[in-house]
Amino acid sequence: MSAKPDLKSPVTRVFQRGITAFKAEDYPRAIQCFDQAFQASSNDSMPLRINILDSRAAAKEKNNDLKGSLSDSKKVIDMAPESPKGYIRAARLFNKIDRFPASIKMFELAIAKLTSSGKKNLPLIEASTLRAELQQVRMRARVWRAPPSSSSKPKTNFSGKMPFEIFIGIVSFLDTATRFRCMAVCSSWRQIILNTPRLWNHLSLDSYHHHKLMVKAKYWLQRLESDQQLHTLSITVSPIWPPSIIRNLLVFLADMLSKKSAPNACLRSFRFHQAGTAYGMAQEQKNFGDVIAFAYFNRNNLIELDICVPAFVTSPGTLPSFLATFPSLKALKLQGKQEPSLCMKMSPDFPRQPILYSNPGDDAGFDSEGSSTLMNRQINPVCLSATQPAKSLSNQELETLHIQHVSFTPSQGEPLKLPCLRSISLISTTISTLVLESDQASQVTRSLPGIDFTHSPTLENLHLGRGTFIQQQWAHAWHSVQRLPTLKRVRLEGLPLFISHFLGLANIPPDWSPRDHIDQPFEVEMEAIIPQLELLSLSSIDTLISYKFLAVFSYQFIKLDSLSLAGLILDSTTEPMLINALRHLPPLVNLNLSRTYAKDEVIEAIKSDRLRHLQLVECTRVTFRSLQRLATPNLEFLDITGCQSISTREMIEWLARRVGTLAWQESRDAPVRSARRLFLD
Repeated sequence: MSAKPDLKSPVTRVFQRGITAFKAEDYPRAIQCFDQAFQASSNDSMPLRINILDSRAAAKEKNNDLKGSLSDSKKVIDMAPESPKGYIRAARLFNKIDRFPASIKMFELAIAKLTSSGKKNLPLIEASTLRAELQQVRMRARVWRAPPSSSSKPKTNFSGKMPFEIFIGIVSFLDTATRFRCMAVCSSWRQIILNTPRLWNHLSLDSYHHHKLMVKAKYWLQRLESDQQLHTLSITVSPIWPPSIIRNLLVFLADMLSKKSAPNACLRSFRFHQAGTAYGMAQEQKNFGDVIAFAYFNRNNLIELDICVPAFVTSPGTLPSFLATFPSLKALKLQGKQEPSLCMKMSPDFPRQPILYSNPGDDAGFDSEGSSTLMNRQINPVCLSATQPAKSLSNQELETLHIQHVSFTPSQGEPLKLPCLRSISLISTTISTLVLESDQASQVTRSLPGIDFTHSPTLENLHLGRGTFIQQQWAHAWHSVQRLPTLKRVRLEGLPLFISHFLGLANIPPDWSPRDHIDQPFEVEMEAIIPQLELLSLSSIDTLISYKFLAVFSYQFIKLDSLSLAGLILDSTTEPMLINALRHLPPLVNLNLSRTYAKDEVIEAIKSDRLRHLQLVECTRVTFRSLQRLATPNLEFLDITGCQSISTREMIEWLARRVGTLAWQESRDAPVRSARRLFLD
């Protein structure tokens, strides 16, 4: 064997890139690098060429190319017949594909080469380990060849025919209970699951038996290797948990996370859900403070943060400052409820832990209001004052933002822009910014929405709920919007927002009806502003504005396939508008007209070409006759709950035979005799 290869040579650099890709589990890239290195290594030393071939064989094995891996192992044996390296890999590959005689032969040759090499201090693998593996192969071969006895069930090889990667991939999708049941199938499954660390980097604590939570967490962490850590932590609080269990869990997990410093040892996703209040608001505030503290201690590596608490959340800081505290976030979900109220601040007595991979200056500018000591700056980093400048968010890669029943302190300056945002959902949320405008006479402070997504180049989903913004705040924003090229789904609840704005731009008179200006083109081209719109959901909005918007612009929504108008009650004025819209819209796939009290004329205007889901809950004026045309095999789901005119057994059975799934329940106001007759029949 020659000396170590030159680390500056091109072959060695390409080889090292392949090793780096292999460690990152990018096996196709690793194989490509190893191919390039081997082709360029014709003039290099034999040990280097053998290492490249063996590494390529390992990458092909991980990439489920067992034939290619065996071919490379044979080349290693041909190039270095006295080295045990090629024999060992070939033996394990033959064992994986159940070729036991060949595997036994390769193991025996590897042990012979290893013991005859004379190298006592640098063996590739100890001979005792190989002998143990050889013994296991021989046992598998005997079990495989043994005929089943008449007094016992035939022995089954559960995983011998399944590639290892496929088995691990299947197990990784199973929940915890099913995974433990798989471990009880046979000893081979148990050993594979126990000895595969990446199956244990997702921890979910949601048991009703609180005394088992700490045991489960310790058991999970013991399965991980020294350079691995939990990637996903999910905690779902049960109402029967004692008040102290949440703090004990978070303190224990924070301590375990801080003890590992390897690059892979970092928490990437943290989810905390609590549905109901069980301890009183004082204890709930302590628990919430502990959750915020735990998230903050892992702030530099968190990619996903999902917190749901049973109270309205009030933040002393601004949204830009909160996002700057978690620079790596790609998905943020903060969900509360209407009442009572919790303050988003860290518990001052939560045990302080080392910050993993913190950057210099991370704590700068993150002091709480009224605090001047370093201690307070570190324990209350997210309690930011309204006047504190947030860090630059130009590199923020946030893609999903869901905030519900949360109030942030108004920021100052221009609205926040998130260039990578793909989905935004703001429901009963207060996020605003104060902009100082001055003219020749005076200075005026204007309140604008805190997030500007009207110019987002990647926005696909927009969901705005009641109480999120004031209509007047959006006037300037919607006047500047020109194009949302990727927007596919729009849900508006209680906020007309751009609907009334675009109607105004189109100069639609208040008394407009579908009979007016039939051939007159409008100035607003919705197909140019939102060309990819596929879903539109309107609820709790002024019905006249909503139906007028649909009637005016329906012919421009060329890609719309889902429409929900649940709760927008129809009358003599709006019904012709909806009929006109349904006639001009493209064939819909999903249509929700629940609680609109639609009549047969509306149902007859629905196009049945692509219709898959139709909801008509509490549409008491819809009759069986109008539905007969829509009840085709293409209709997968039909909900006629509360449709009193469709109540006889013959009607229900006729519809049930023709649609995929029929949801039907008699209205509460229906006669008791009719309900009893249908039930007994």
